[in-house]
Amino acid sequence: MPVLLGELSREALVARSRERGEPEWLTEARAKAWEVYQSLRLPGPHDEDWRRTDVSPVRLAEVVADAPEGPAAPLPDRLRKVADSGKALVLENGVVTARPAGLPHGVIVTDLETAAREHPDLVREHLMSRVIRPDEHIFVALHAAIWRGGVFIHVPAGVRVEEPIQTVEWAGGAGAGLFGHTLVVVEPGAEVTVAQYVGSAPVPDRTVQAGAVEIWAKPGAQVRYASVQNWGTGVWSFTTRRALVQKDARVDWLIGDFGGSLVRSEQRTVLDEPGAQGNLKLVFFGSGDQHIDLVAEDLHVPGSHRSAGDILGRGVLAGSARAVFRGVGHIMRGAKGCECFLRENALLLNRGCRVDSIPSLFIDDDDVVRGGHAATSGRVDDEELFYLRSRGIPENRAKRLIVMGFLQPLLEAAQGTGLRSEIESLIDGKLGL
Repeated sequence: MPVLLGELSREALVARSRERGEPEWLTEARAKAWEVYQSLRLPGPHDEDWRRTDVSPVRLAEVVADAPEGPAAPLPDRLRKVADSGKALVLENGVVTARPAGLPHGVIVTDLETAAREHPDLVREHLMSRVIRPDEHIFVALHAAIWRGGVFIHVPAGVRVEEPIQTVEWAGGAGAGLFGHTLVVVEPGAEVTVAQYVGSAPVPDRTVQAGAVEIWAKPGAQVRYASVQNWGTGVWSFTTRRALVQKDARVDWLIGDFGGSLVRSEQRTVLDEPGAQGNLKLVFFGSGDQHIDLVAEDLHVPGSHRSAGDILGRGVLAGSARAVFRGVGHIMRGAKGCECFLRENALLLNRGCRVDSIPSLFIDDDDVVRGGHAATSGRVDDEELFYLRSRGIPENRAKRLIVMGFLQPLLEAAQGTGLRSEIESLIDGKLGL
């Protein structure tokens, strides 16, 4: 029988971890995270970072702590082709159903539970030790206590992985517990592109997904990470993504949020040492009554001299969808010669949707190369639409041309990851094509 969070105790959590044969250090980490989870409350209207997103309907005590039992709902055809290609790590309901072949020598791509047993030193050093901390908020603490499945990627020093590493995480079925964790560790001088798809079939309303992504880019590493989520209707998604970028390393992110009923998507690039670079691009499309809350942050810590961060987010809204887009650039005192710029742009397809753009820039040091922010939102130009329709183009096709043009910089960023066609397909679905 599925176990609900309200029925789970610290002792039961520890017993479950030991039954799965997890290392003792991981069992202890889960137990500590559970204690943190029990000490926290749901964010409310008095929490500035959450006040535009109402999570009060979430009943965490009724959330299923287990991964769903039995087979997941069938993979969509386009994902089945990826799964059958022999080039992707595929997890269905947290169970590995396909593994990539032909990886360069020393590169590890496996599920995180297996990695914790077979590569304990690597995982222990990097898993929720510095990049993400369990006490960030209640959903992170919950995730740290009960994560299952997940992805582990390790690229040794100096290794260049020529082709994108593809991963697919698919869930579906009664009592789906959505708690995957992705850990990417790229050693000094290594290069890799990771393309990740996460999604599910439709699930019962207010099914909670609490996921996390951690990226370690060590000195001189070059990391390109692209992720697209298309959670099914009914999912309330809370995902925390963080990257730690060390000396002269670079992380290029592309995050696409399309599915779910309520989405809280947090990204932070920590520019940790001199010469670190982070470029974050976000694309989203909200429709129906979706609520999408995006946070994108560049953090230049003391000592991260000459670091550079750039954030570009573009999204489209239709129906009665609402988005909150909070971009933050923070250059801390003691970070010299840094630059940070963020842009937030939204396109509204009708009058019933709404976006709240909240760009913020905090500069605590007087030695800055560049710092700035910009935000725009606007409706589809009626004259543009009329012109296209007057040329015999149906309205939905005309809107597609406008939307694709607006999102072009994000689509170009997806080129070479294997996810551009997936993003375009999701956009077409939103437009009813």
